[in-house]
Amino acid sequence: PDIWMRAMNADGTVMSTEDLKKELPAYTYEGVNRPIFDGYYEYVRAKFKLKGSSEINYLLGCDYWRDDDRVLCSAPKQYLEKMEVEYERLFGEKPRKSRAPMDPNAHPELDQSEFLDDEETKIYQSLIGSAQWAISLGRIDVCVHVMTLGSFRAKPRKGHMEAMKKFYGYLCRMKEATI
Repeated sequence: PDIWMRAMNADGTVMSTEDLKKELPAYTYEGVNRPIFDGYYEYVRAKFKLKGSSEINYLLGCDYWRDDDRVLCSAPKQYLEKMEVEYERLFGEKPRKSRAPMDPNAHPELDQSEFLDDEETKIYQSLIGSAQWAISLGRIDVCVHVMTLGSFRAKPRKGHMEAMKKFYGYLCRMKEATI
């Protein structure tokens, strides 16, 4: 259950939503005791300190904002910046900016380069996992590319790692893409 923290309690008492429901005024409808939802938010806000009850601007790696027409927009800008920092930590350099997530003539399924060693395989798997989360945050434009490269995660080759590096270069170049 969700956790709500009481306002101004010196002992830091927390209560579950189940306990909160017990404290809400109720009415009977069709034989069921139900909380009164009219004014529910105001009631809860007056009685409890709510964390994160303001306009959303960041959640789980995704940035949110409103455009000039007040339409809610999202993009994983901060997450992509963290991906770039992680890339630098792993490879000692920034990713080379790329205009496309993958070479249009690439055929990773035909790659015959050497297999990566165990440590490089872990790095490759980590890069794929981060890219999959970027898709979950709204970068659906790269879904096919990540799925294609991800299919080699069990036994990737050096060519797959190079394709992944190019992919990171594309994401770092296109951080501003939004939905």
